[in-house]
Amino acid sequence: MQNCPNCGSYLNQGYCGQCGFNQVQQNQYQQQPNYQQPPAYAPQPIYAPPPEKKSSGGSIAAAIVVVIVVIMALVLISTYILPMSGINITTGAIQVRYNSVWGGDVNIYIDGVLEDTISSDQWYTFNGIIQGSHTVSAYSLDGGFLDSSTVHVSAGETTSVQLSYL
Repeated sequence: MQNCPNCGSYLNQGYCGQCGFNQVQQNQYQQQPNYQQPPAYAPQPIYAPPPEKKSSGGSIAAAIVVVIVVIMALVLISTYILPMSGINITTGAIQVRYNSVWGGDVNIYIDGVLEDTISSDQWYTFNGIIQGSHTVSAYSLDGGFLDSSTVHVSAGETTSVQLSYL
């Protein structure tokens, strides 16, 4: 048996089933004048598409989700967890005492808003006060002005003020 001069497979009755070489026709061409031997079969390169680049869209989306979860966790901690434990990083507190020789209850206003009615000669703490300057006022239950003071509140701290009848 002979091998195909083009691809090296075995010839079957002068014909190559692999590349289609026909030895009978080849012999006829070789007998013609000016015949040039065709070049030996050179395998053609097989086209392979370039590897697909992995999209970074998935990793970007994952990073965005992680950032959102972290922000939500920080908001949750600063809004609910820390205030319940007595720690607050965005607000402070005002501790108020009204000194009275007559006793009784008084209305406490912070920045003109009624916060609570308290008993005289006892300390009361008002939490969740935004940092900055605030006016604390005491009024009798029938609305008569008793005393007022301006205090500065720092985040996470408690500022004390004592009021009394003028």
